[in-house]
Order: sequence, then structure tokens, then C-alpha cells
Amino acid sequence: MSRIAAVLVTRNAAATLDLALRSVRPWVDEVVVVDMHSDDTTRAVAEAHGARVLLHDRVGYADPARAFAVASATCPWVIMIDADEVVPPSVATVLLAVAAGDEADAVLLPWRNHMLGAVAAHGPFAATRDRHIRFFKPWALVLSSSPHRKPELHPDARLLRLPVDDAHSVEHYAHRDMSDLLQRADRYTDLQAREDARTGQVPSSGAAVRSAVRQFASGYLRHGGYRGGWRGLHLSLFMAAYELVRQGKGAQLLEVGDAATVAADYRRLAEVVLSGYEAGGFDAVPAASSEVPVGQVRRSGDEEVGP
Repeated sequence: MSRIAAVLVTRNAAATLDLALRSVRPWVDEVVVVDMHSDDTTRAVAEAHGARVLLHDRVGYADPARAFAVASATCPWVIMIDADEVVPPSVATVLLAVAAGDEADAVLLPWRNHMLGAVAAHGPFAATRDRHIRFFKPWALVLSSSPHRKPELHPDARLLRLPVDDAHSVEHYAHRDMSDLLQRADRYTDLQAREDARTGQVPSSGAAVRSAVRQFASGYLRHGGYRGGWRGLHLSLFMAAYELVRQGKGAQLLEVGDAATVAADYRRLAEVVLSGYEAGGFDAVPAASSEVPVGQVRRSGDEEVGP
């Protein structure tokens, strides 16, 4: 039977890592955990479950570490999961059969996303839309080092697409609440915007709006977000906003620079304003004839405020 390695990339994942490892340890031959210098007990948890732990520099996103993890595995097959994902026995059985029968070189698996406290069965994160190649022969998948860029299947690789149903889906216990979702989105849009700005791939304002509208229409209408109640609506709106935020960040980076650049510019502008105090033309004691500009004063109790 063909040997299988499980590879995971971690950073401060001690709270859930044991669940992910327990879902692969019974049926794989090797576990490789590449840790990006966690501050918690992640490495201890990995070692307690028999994983080989390697370190990778913190680069802000997992993609380079994933490529390193796959390259470090010694088996002809790899299952690649995250610390908040669990492989059910029904999926493991199918993957073992694929590896034993050499039916394919890579397998496209559906993801069953638990988001905001329940399964996102409809909308932008439904399993019909969220599928990934995570079981593969290392040569069959070209992993990208850019943030959130999908791996590319080798032209000669045979791809097996598993049915989109619960029995063939990886369980993903994702964003716990909207705050968690927004924090991760802020980080991911930063990374993607920097990459977009570096390559000059920042669309016009009109194109950004059209892209956001397409995102909402796809999640809410095409993939049935309207059937998911408030969760389907807000996740669909979130994906539209994600596009606008990402592209807005990219446009700012191209036109005016990052936050540090803008902060320095603001300080320069403020210094220009403050120079009026230092030029000797400011008198802290107004002359008796000085008048308040007309239209700036209102009696107490007036509803109108300002000019």
C-alpha cells in the first residue's frame, strides 16, 4: 500500500491542533508539522501526537511554509490540512483507496465550513463552491508562495473530483464570530493588497465595484446564500466588502503608500499648520477691536449649530 504523509502549517494553534492530528494519525504513515515560531504550546501538542516538527520563519501567511512542509515529507502521497480542519473516517477511507489503487494523482475535496456557529451550507462558503486539492502526489501540485493563490495542477496529473456531500467533505471549524472573521480578513487583505500593488494588478474604481457586485451575486444568488438566513446574507455581503477593501488597500499603496508613509505625510502637513504659531505673527491676546466672524455664534437652546 502506498505510504501517506500528513502535513500541517501552524502558528499558535494549540487550541485545535490535537483535533486535526487525531483525524489523520490513525491512517497516515508520517506527520510533518511546520510551525511558524508559535508562542503557545503548539509544538508540544504536535510532538505529543508523534509529529515531526520543523520551524519556518513567520512571513505573515502560510503559503511558503506549506511548500516547505510538502517538500519535507518523505511519502509518495500527501494530505495537507490546517489546524482547524478535521478529516472524517469516511473521507480517509476514500483517500486510502485512491492511494492504493493509483486511481489519480490528485484529489479535489469539498470543504464543509462551520462559520459563525453553524454549517455554512449555502452562500459563498458552501461546499459546492469551496473545494480544494489537498490530497496529492507532491509532483502533481505546484504550490505558490504568494498569499492565497491557489496551487496549480501539473498538466500531466490525473485529477479525481469527489462528490459534494457530507461523506466526502473535510470538516472546517472556521470563524467563530464576526470579530474573528473581520480580524482575519484585515490581515489577508493586507497581504493580497501588497501583492496586487507589487504586480500593478489594482483595478479601476468601476472594476472594483463590479467585482464586489459579482461576489455578492455569486454567493447570495448562484450559491443559495438567500437560503441561509442572516448567515447567508451577511457572509455574501462580507465577501463583496472583502473585494472592495482589498482593492482599496491596493489602490492606496500604489497612489500614496502604506500607513507609515501616510503618517509621515500627515506630520509634515501638521508642521506646516503649526509654523503659523512659530513665525511670530500670532498674538495670544486678541486686540479689543477683534470680532468673532459673523455667522459663527448661536444662542444656547437654538436647534441650529454652526453657520
